[in-house]
Amino acid sequence: MELKKCPRCGNLFAYSALPICDACLQKEEAEFIKVRDYLRENPNSGMAQTCEDTEVAENLILKFLKEGRLIATNAFDGVLECERCGKHINSGRFCDKCIVELKSGFYRAPNSQEAFPLNKSGKMHINTRK
Repeated sequence: MELKKCPRCGNLFAYSALPICDACLQKEEAEFIKVRDYLRENPNSGMAQTCEDTEVAENLILKFLKEGRLIATNAFDGVLECERCGKHINSGRFCDKCIVELKSGFYRAPNSQEAFPLNKSGKMHINTRK
């Protein structure tokens, strides 16, 4: 395993798939639970009020929204935008239209022989520029 420096606390940790250490991950999860519970009790609370009352940073709440762990209501309207077209969304990174377009792009990918040309012996090679 690779050792990395945690961007939140600065401690070294054994990097697996998560970009932060276990201690910061546990703190982040506790903050998520705090925000989730607050929004269950105060469903019409906006971003500023939620940040103030829970003492959780706005960028972390935005991260939870982008991950799809929270869904924005009318009070959060306009907080989150599609990363592709800029349309306002309630959760995730992309709007429904862009998700459909991105998925269809994957299905139209070139077949493997066009993507990876083979030489006469059947082995892969690098095309030279013309």
